[in-house]
Amino acid sequence: MKKIILFGAFFLICLGWTDQTNAKTILNAPYIQQMPQLPRGCEVTSLAMLLQHAGVKVDKMTLAKQVKKVPFRQNGLYGNPYEGFVGNMYTFTQSGYGVYYPPIYELAQKYIYDRAVNLSNKDLKTIYQFIDRGAPVWVIVNSKFKKLPSSEFRIWNTRKGKVAITYREHSVLITGYDDRYIYINDPLYHRKNRAVNRKGFEAAWIQMGRQAISYLPKPNWKKELKNGQIGKVTILKPIQLQSKNEAGQLEFVRMLYPYETYRVYSYSKDNGGMYQVGNNLYVKALQGYVLYETP
Repeated sequence: MKKIILFGAFFLICLGWTDQTNAKTILNAPYIQQMPQLPRGCEVTSLAMLLQHAGVKVDKMTLAKQVKKVPFRQNGLYGNPYEGFVGNMYTFTQSGYGVYYPPIYELAQKYIYDRAVNLSNKDLKTIYQFIDRGAPVWVIVNSKFKKLPSSEFRIWNTRKGKVAITYREHSVLITGYDDRYIYINDPLYHRKNRAVNRKGFEAAWIQMGRQAISYLPKPNWKKELKNGQIGKVTILKPIQLQSKNEAGQLEFVRMLYPYETYRVYSYSKDNGGMYQVGNNLYVKALQGYVLYETP
């Protein structure tokens, strides 16, 4: 909380996803408090917890220094939290607000590169899939963890247009869920895995613009590796799954979508590089569209 807050079968094997949203799932993510050094630093503190869970040795103060910043107010316009942290993060004696997901995602990419995943504007099912996959999720909500009345919001005029802000804005790390509760590492709370009402939390997340960031966990090759497999691809952007006809020409099979994962059985330099992910099934090795990993 801030003081001023403002295919039928194609012989493909998809790894790591579940469609289960009932069983209790809680991750053991690092817990870091934002106080006393960062009175308004919930966003970078929650990011520090996420990155440490991903294996990065970085602390909240380093992230606080590195995140982009914008003035609280300049030339009659407020700072835009989509562009950087607004105002002062370190003290309540000066004006400040917070930061939304774009600068946080950009900062995460500096540490974990293609493993950083922007889940903003995705549905709740996708959030829970990442939890099931073993990755906590950074989010923007509010300090009440429920939908707020419109009276809690105000509209700021910024250099890039109008932005809705609330004095209750807050960032936490989702570490788990069950039927009734969301479990969070709240940087303003006294312990990890705080349980909050699931319905209220979901409503708060939606109201605050569905802002979320996570990461792609590294493969557990001891469990995932199968005979004949040389690696794994994770889809980062929509891309075609293709097959070869009798003339050796590529033909469209279907689309593959972000965060689906497939075992790789061979690699060919044909057509600029292709991964074989099944019996006569291929994905092009396009940079930025697929993440390839090998044992």
